[in-house]
This record gives sequence, structure tokens and C-alpha cells, in this order.
Amino acid sequence: MQPDLQTIYQFKPIFQLGEWWQALTFVVLTGLLVFWVVWLYLKDTAKLDRSVSIALMAMRLSVVAALVIFALGPEKRSESKLVKTSRVAVLVDTSLSMGLADEITSDHRETRSEQVVNWIESQRPIERLREQHDVTVYRFDDTSRPEVVASFPSLQKERSAMAVDPAEKKQAQLQSLLNTSQRIGWLALLVLAIAGLAFFYCLFRKLRANSHSVSSTLSLAMHGAVLGLVLLACCDLWASPFSLSVSLGWQRADFSEVDVFQSPEHGAVDDERKIETVDPDWAIELAARGGATKLGSAIESIVKRERSGPIAGIVVVTDGQGNAGTSTEAAMIAAANAGIPVYPIGVGSTEVARNVQIADLQVPPRVFPGDRFKVKALVSAFGLEGSSARIRLYSVDAKDSEAEIEEDSDDIRIGEDGIPVPVSFEVTRKEVGKRRYIVRVD
Repeated sequence: MQPDLQTIYQFKPIFQLGEWWQALTFVVLTGLLVFWVVWLYLKDTAKLDRSVSIALMAMRLSVVAALVIFALGPEKRSESKLVKTSRVAVLVDTSLSMGLADEITSDHRETRSEQVVNWIESQRPIERLREQHDVTVYRFDDTSRPEVVASFPSLQKERSAMAVDPAEKKQAQLQSLLNTSQRIGWLALLVLAIAGLAFFYCLFRKLRANSHSVSSTLSLAMHGAVLGLVLLACCDLWASPFSLSVSLGWQRADFSEVDVFQSPEHGAVDDERKIETVDPDWAIELAARGGATKLGSAIESIVKRERSGPIAGIVVVTDGQGNAGTSTEAAMIAAANAGIPVYPIGVGSTEVARNVQIADLQVPPRVFPGDRFKVKALVSAFGLEGSSARIRLYSVDAKDSEAEIEEDSDDIRIGEDGIPVPVSFEVTRKEVGKRRYIVRVD
């Protein structure tokens, strides 16, 4: 984010002057008022000394000028144009399925996580994105919110930051203000000094000669004193961040104490958007670890976070669909409504991985010796529809002091992908004590 400071001088009249005839009416009325003041004072001061007449006329005209300036409402304002660099969020799937190795033609079988790491390190996609955008890399799996792995500024921002230091640029702008205020201040002091000398001169002449000719000089001295005070006020306001002594050049300016250097551009940066200069260890940061893939929740979290920011898009690197949390369809609708494009990148085989697991195991918490009870299990599989499997039930004492005992076994036929198949075993135990039951699939 680069600030561009611009100072603007403009008028804001207390009444509307948008139309040409309104501005013309204002000019005509002002001219008539000035003409009336000059004519009136020339007529009323015809018998007075010419210098006194001019001094009185100048005093009244200064009041008229002040009223005109007040009516026009001149003001000085500074505008700072902030250009924010667009951001790209890269979401990398780190669920356990990313640890699978697909069948490939080469001798070495890479896991899907290793493929992603090799892609990042060899093809350098993050560097290509950084040509125009800030890039933040997240990992997501079974957590409700994606975790930040690293953030990188755009290369344009890095180059501009290396070329121009914002603090030095701001210091140069403030030094320019100080130079101007010092010129105004010295002019104000000069005018005040001349007015003071004229005042003491008039006072000395009046005491010595009791002359009436000093009135015009005294009037001019008073006008000079007022003008000097006005210039002194302008000097103080011109460089408002500093004291009057600094504005006049009597004291050295300390730029480190100015509030502008405590702005967010020069202060602390949010931890999640801290600028990284060294690539992290991608193999460790993007290793498969989560027990589920909350793809929809990850996209929804980024959409909520970046909705009001200059987000250019979300890049999702994953090996499949979400199986927990917010549905992917709902998250995509939220991204579309926010105007944030989502770019998916698929990893791994297009075929569903062959896998079988025990989805659930139910055992009664307490039974009596000799009673017959049931142990129930749910078997879920992918890519093995129509295959047969043998399910075995084992038990062992709670302290694992004996070898596992096979209690029962059963053959089942695996159904459609993801559809659990129930298996039930009937068990009888005569011994008293706690036991642990285990189900395995062959």
C-alpha cells in the first residue's frame, strides 16, 4: 500500500456559486461595495490629510476584503491516495488423502503432497503470481479455518520499497513544509519589527514636538502589526505538526516524533500477513496430516476475510471433494456473490483411490459373565465395489498382558462406494474383567 500525498487549495463559498450568473452577481456586488467605500471616504475625509484619508480607507477596505475571503471560504486540504496491491490466496489440501501415492509410469512413486511441493519448487507458481499480486499460502484439512503457511509481497512492492523509503519520502515532504513556513515566519518578524520601529518613532515625535502628522504613520504601524501577526499565524499553521519555534527555524526538527511516522504503513503488520523473505520448508508445512477435507469451510473462510479487500482470486490445490464442514457448493455460491473467482488445481489420479475402513464399532459398555452380546461394526470402502472381504474380531485384556484372541470372523461383499455395510458378531465371555475389542479387514 503506497501513499501519494497531494495538497489541494480550493474555495468553498458559504452560498452557491455554481452557475455563471451567480459568480457574476457576486463579483458585481463586491465591486459596488468597494466603489461605495472608496467614494464615501474620499468625500468624508476631503478636509483631512491625504495620508490619514488613505489609512482610514485601507482599514475599511481590509474589513471588506476579510468579509469577501470569509464568504469565499478558502481552505487547504491534503489528500492521500492509497493504492492497494491485489492479493491471491492459495489453499493447499493437507488431508491424509494427500499422502497417497498414485500409480504412475515412473519408478519412483510420489505422494500427492510431494507432487505439490515439487510443483511449487520447480515451476515457481508463487513467484509468477507475485509479479502482480501479494500472495498468501494457506493449508486446510479438518480445521474449521485454514492456517497461514507464508505471505509474500508482490515483486513490484518489493522493488518500490527498495527504491524509495517511505519514511525518507515523508521526511522530505515535511522538510519542504518547514522551508516554506520559515520564509513566512521571517517575513512576519520583519513586518512586526518595522511596525514596532514605526510605533516608537511616532511615540517619540509626539512626545518631542506634539505634532499631529504622526497619525498616519501610527495607522500604518498598526496595520503592519496586524499583518505581521497574521503572517506569524500562517507560519504556525503551514507546518502544523511542529511547534512555532521549529516552524521559525529556531529549533531543530525531530521527524521521529511526528504522528505520521506512527501510521499503519510504518507500524506493526498483522501476524497473518507478515511479509516473508525466505521460503518456508514446504515439505514440512504441506505434509498430509488432517483426518478430513473441509474444502467448503476453507473457501468460505477466505471469502469472509477478503470480501472487502482487493482479492484477485482463490487458488485451490486439492485431490478431491470436501467431505466435512460447509458444503463446497455453498462456499462457491458465497464466492460468486462476493465476486471472487476460484481456480481449482487437481492433484493425483482421476480414479477413486481403493480404500476400506471400519467406519464405526459398537460394543456394550458392561455385560454379565456368561451372557451373549453383540459387537457391531460398519465397513465402508471406495473403489472395491463387488469385492469380498473377511472381517475378523479380536479381543485382548485391558492391560495387553496376553496375545490377541480371535473371537469370530465373517465374509461380506462390499457395496457401492461410501455405503457402509453392517457386520455383527456374537460373543460370550465367562471371565470377569475389562477387555478391548478390535476389528480388522482382510
